Amino acid sequence: MIPAQLIVALAAALALDTLGTRLAKASRLLNVAPYAIPVVTRLGL
Repeated sequence: MIPAQLIVALAAALALDTLGTRLAKASRLLNVAPYAIPVVTRLGL
């Protein structure tokens, strides 16, 4: 039998990991956005 605390700890670690990767992707998009916006407006999209 697996202790409940271990399950909770694993679930929390997994949630933090996915949240961390999402935040990393979002910050990357925010870093790229200032360069992408002028290009998009120039293309008229």
